[in-house]
Amino acid sequence: MSRLFKKTLLVVVLLFGMISTCVSLLSGWNIYKSMNEGFENKGRSIAVIIADSSVGPLLSDKPAMLQSMIDEYLQIREVAYVLVTDKNGVAVAHTFVPSVPAEVRDPAALLNHVGKGDFGTGISKQKRFINVVSPIVGGVAGYVLVGMDKTVIKDQIVSIIVQQQLLIFLLFLISVLICKYLISRIAKPLMALEQHATKLATVEVGSISQFKDEINWIAERSNDEIGALARSFIYMESELDESVKTLSRNIAEQERINTELEVAREIQLKMLPPQSELSGLHKNAVVEAMIRSAKEVGGDLYDCFLLKDADGKPGNRLFFTIGDVSGKGVPAALFMSMTCTLIRTNAGRYTSPGALLESVNRELSKNNDACMFVTVFCGILDLETGDLIYSSAGHNPPYMLSQENGVEPLICPHGVVLGVHESATYTDSRMAMKANECLFLFTDGVTEAMNKNCELYADDRLVELLAGQLGSDPASLLRATVLDVDRFAAEEPQADDITMLALRRRSG
Repeated sequence: MSRLFKKTLLVVVLLFGMISTCVSLLSGWNIYKSMNEGFENKGRSIAVIIADSSVGPLLSDKPAMLQSMIDEYLQIREVAYVLVTDKNGVAVAHTFVPSVPAEVRDPAALLNHVGKGDFGTGISKQKRFINVVSPIVGGVAGYVLVGMDKTVIKDQIVSIIVQQQLLIFLLFLISVLICKYLISRIAKPLMALEQHATKLATVEVGSISQFKDEINWIAERSNDEIGALARSFIYMESELDESVKTLSRNIAEQERINTELEVAREIQLKMLPPQSELSGLHKNAVVEAMIRSAKEVGGDLYDCFLLKDADGKPGNRLFFTIGDVSGKGVPAALFMSMTCTLIRTNAGRYTSPGALLESVNRELSKNNDACMFVTVFCGILDLETGDLIYSSAGHNPPYMLSQENGVEPLICPHGVVLGVHESATYTDSRMAMKANECLFLFTDGVTEAMNKNCELYADDRLVELLAGQLGSDPASLLRATVLDVDRFAAEEPQADDITMLALRRRSG
């Protein structure tokens, strides 16, 4: 039995129940009124006939003749009793066997209750009889009381209602069978569609188009809403099948791209010097660096290595650089790789960082149709003398940390970013870096980190943090910085690459 048929059956039962109840009450009331009026009229007729026939026996004082006459009326089913009284209400003859009922035991009281006019009717106190009174010779000779039995009315009403209920029940059974037939024709395709939809969730990718054949018969046979629903299912499954195939191809392609990006990330990171290499560069230098990309691959870069002397061996001059390519992702990573390669291969040819930047800029500006650019800060530190020469191509100025002067930004000309103007020039700045001073280089991913209130970390917070880390070693300095940035940003996703390099000069 389908759920639809159960619901319909419940509705039919309730509907027929209300209809049968209303019909029974209405028909019972109408039948009662009609039979009540019929009983009264019949009782009046009988009472008038008996009254007319009772004049002679009463006047001739022959009660036996009167008793014989009224006994004959008991053959009528509806007549409960006949009572003849004199003018004072004293019973002369009656049909009660063996005794007069309590409700008519006092004929005089009954006459007063019904009325002594030309004609009167009334219901007995126990509502068993319809009492009809007819005077004999205007009440001079007496009265005739006829009691019509109301139980006959009740029995007939019950019989009629039972017949009605049987008819309604028969109609109910016929309606249920018709509903079952009609609903089965509706429910069968609906149940097939339901089972089809349930199976659809477990179908393997690529077999949905074959699976739709299970409901083709509904679409072909039905021209109503169910057929339209089946056709919609078939169309939806065709589109779903194609979408699943497309999604599968896209997922496979995305997995391939992710694999390639992971390989590209590894290659990119290998282009940057590992921490093990930075730690052992020179006895007079402590160098720490870190890079954290916002995507699989990024556009930030750093490098640090010893420049070779005339004899081709690493000397005391430490070259370091940090940079930030415009944009993110694969294009930025490719431009970063090109910049790293150009800086490392050309660094040994120039004693001036500004001259190096001009050479790299010329190469990056050629055929740069994508208008990519990179900000770079680079410098050369003589680890023996502390002589520091540096130049900037639009990069954030680094900070110098010392116990004597606190945190101070390096003052240098803010050159043009690399890759924009092929003929751009860059100037050098020079200063002396004392022993135990620490140079902190960073990209704007640090100062432009944003929290949920769209507030930037900014240079003021960075300077405040650095001021509290003046005596820290480079590794501790970088850890403290990145933890503070993450604490500030909280749950906000990283929007830009974060790169930092800390360089402390030791005394020789």
